[in-house]
Amino acid sequence: PDSMLRACPRVALVRRALGRERATHSALGALGRERGRRMRDEGELRELWAQSYDGWVDVPGDVTTSVVYLKPTTASLNEISRTCEALPSIVNDVYLFAVTGFNPMGVEVDAATNAAANAKLLVDLRALRDARAMWPSFGFSADWREDGYVCAFDDRERGLEAMVQVAIKYAQGAIYAYEPVRDGSDDSARARALIRRTVPAAMGDVVADEVIMVMCDEPKF
Repeated sequence: PDSMLRACPRVALVRRALGRERATHSALGALGRERGRRMRDEGELRELWAQSYDGWVDVPGDVTTSVVYLKPTTASLNEISRTCEALPSIVNDVYLFAVTGFNPMGVEVDAATNAAANAKLLVDLRALRDARAMWPSFGFSADWREDGYVCAFDDRERGLEAMVQVAIKYAQGAIYAYEPVRDGSDDSARARALIRRTVPAAMGDVVADEVIMVMCDEPKF
């Protein structure tokens, strides 16, 4: 994630310019603690986000299922190429980023508050002129779920900048950035794996991480 930010200097400028807003979000977290709300620290959130599954809903293109499920894996790319399904074709053509409006700064809030935040977030995402496509998504594990959206961009830097800025507006610690990865034997083939990077937004670099994601069946937790 640090190399991604260095490659996109405008994003670093956005994060510095919004330092005051991030300070406000830190105050929000402190208020949440005072009110006894559940709040994970940045290290805990890093592990939660890195280990979570993804659900993508109504992905455009050649997808035959209503929900595409993705899971983290430690398998080698060679093994992935032999055993995993090809990802939706759209992942090969654009830069993908995911964001949510849920649980600002890791402070758990009620379902109505989360739904209202996501409704406002959707309005802002629809206003992004450079986004080519968008679909609902959710990150989840056995006892955790946050709904959000995946946005597709033709330009990586513009997409990253726009999504980090939106995430900071909604007091989100980070966004996901996705990049297709292949085993090198055939660069023209559809990717069977994604690098999912946790890119800091309203939180610091402690939350940064990256994992390999592959398609999977719906988990039965």
